Amino acid sequence: MTRVNLLATLLVCSQLIACQYQTNDTYLAHEQENRDKTLNAITLSNGQKVINCAQYNIARASHMPSDTISNSIISSEYLPCSLSNTNSIDPKEAALVAKQLLSARVRQFPLSIAQLFGRKTTLLNAGFIQQNNKLLWSAKQQNIVVQVKAKAVGTNTQYLIWVSDVILDGNYYAYYPAWIKVSPESNTIKVFPLYQSGY
Repeated sequence: MTRVNLLATLLVCSQLIACQYQTNDTYLAHEQENRDKTLNAITLSNGQKVINCAQYNIARASHMPSDTISNSIISSEYLPCSLSNTNSIDPKEAALVAKQLLSARVRQFPLSIAQLFGRKTTLLNAGFIQQNNKLLWSAKQQNIVVQVKAKAVGTNTQYLIWVSDVILDGNYYAYYPAWIKVSPESNTIKVFPLYQSGY
């Protein structure tokens, strides 16, 4: 390799590394912004009200949001709070994980449609369709979106998903984050709450 080619290669590599760090820095800055941003107040089951991600993440270790329509709607604002302890994910990887997620069973999620399907019915068999990093299901006034959002820090098998489950004519709104763990050897998918208090 000539000196000119070597210098050109080093320059490209340096730019790629700089871009990578810039992406990570941007992601971390966005996470910090989410943490401190003032949101609409949400009330937890113990009566406590929180107004930002820092308060919410601490409180959700022990308490669920109160079961009210306004709380359910506001909970969509708190989805970015779940980005703590995650890394950004490449769109191609997110799409691949979403494809694997089609093999998860409907009843592994606290979805409003769970009672419509048998215990072993998968998301694919229930009619979910993939659109890049999202799985979509709809019927009349009901829409469900399961989105692969990020990757857990320190692992290549655990991912953060955001779930949106809305029935417009029934005043039902559910927004929650969850972890999924994908087995590289099989299609086995584990789904579990991000917060200790549950979904």
